[in-house]
Amino acid sequence: MIKPSTARRIAIQWHGGPTSALYHYGSTGTYTIENHLRYLQEIERDLHPEYYLHPGELSKKDERELNALKDFFIEQGMDNGILTEWEKNEQYGYMVPYLHNDCPEEIACKVRQIYYMK
Repeated sequence: MIKPSTARRIAIQWHGGPTSALYHYGSTGTYTIENHLRYLQEIERDLHPEYYLHPGELSKKDERELNALKDFFIEQGMDNGILTEWEKNEQYGYMVPYLHNDCPEEIACKVRQIYYMK
């Protein structure tokens, strides 16, 4: 498991701009339950540059760092009572994070939901 300082460094390198969840984490170092799915969605998007407007490839180092960051946020979620479930988006092929059905309602209601076009 990476340290929070390492997670911040990686988040700063890979955020999607000032409105992104990774930008917020990189700037503040504060994990928020509300952004749990957004952190994971951004990381998953970064792990799949083949879906970018201008497709690319990741280096092994970048892939390791992003997967470590993804594991970090999954662990942060678990520490806050959030279980993450993954489902393959049939149209696009990448994995999509959801809250597990066993996530308590008092926690689930705090997480900002993400809606995907099908």
